[in-house]
Amino acid sequence: MMDFPVTLDVFKLYFLREAGLEYQAYPNWNPEQTYSKDDKVTALVNFKVGVYTSLVDENTSSPSDANNWEIDEDETENLDTVILDSDIERAMGEAMFKFNPSLFTQEKGKIIFLYLTMFFLVYDRQMAASGMNGNSAAGPVIHRTVGKMSVTYMESKLFKNYPSYEFLASNDYGRKAFNLMMPYLRGGIVLLHGGATGE
Repeated sequence: MMDFPVTLDVFKLYFLREAGLEYQAYPNWNPEQTYSKDDKVTALVNFKVGVYTSLVDENTSSPSDANNWEIDEDETENLDTVILDSDIERAMGEAMFKFNPSLFTQEKGKIIFLYLTMFFLVYDRQMAASGMNGNSAAGPVIHRTVGKMSVTYMESKLFKNYPSYEFLASNDYGRKAFNLMMPYLRGGIVLLHGGATGE
């Protein structure tokens, strides 16, 4: 598994007060853990995420075992509106493509990585909500037509200088991540002490 600059708990605490953000209530099922009766876990069974309740003590079986686990239909239905740990981990993996830890100090790098992760988390959820025909166009609208529909977005002069980062303009978290990164993208100078002989 990939190592990330921050943990899931650090991410959840940092964005604790974000509007409309609710994390999964129950931990992921762990095959190395023993569960007691009435313990609840979040688990993937038959390619569907659900909340399962242990029916017995000393439970070491998988939630796919209907003799020892029962799906909680109400809690499972609520999962559509919450952020799963797997959602955050996927966003962290995507954020690693845009994150260069050698550009920042460790503490500043963590903050930038948090915003990059949130950018991808929001972006992925927007894509999921819009389905296969989703459109990620972004920017202030400078022209619109009603008949036969036409919309024109303003081109960002800022991202014109950094085209590989234009994608981050898709939501506010990406724009904030870019603004935090920008001072470090202007190039740096490393001084190396050395000397030369007369030869």
